[in-house]
Amino acid sequence: NLTLEVSETDADTIETFLDDRALDNASFDFTPPGEASSSKFVCENWSKQIPYVNRATIQATFREVFEA
Repeated sequence: NLTLEVSETDADTIETFLDDRALDNASFDFTPPGEASSSKFVCENWSKQIPYVNRATIQATFREVFEA
């Protein structure tokens, strides 16, 4: 689970990225901070709230996947 507090513009970019992968359940690579290698993840669900002008909160649940 991850919570991001970003600008509305960045939230729109993140949501577009997640929407595009949700269409076919595509995974994406992510390298956690401090790690040398990346892993593959899918985002199972997310929500966006706009608590303040030009600020957004995205809450997302990611699952690591193992692909051949």
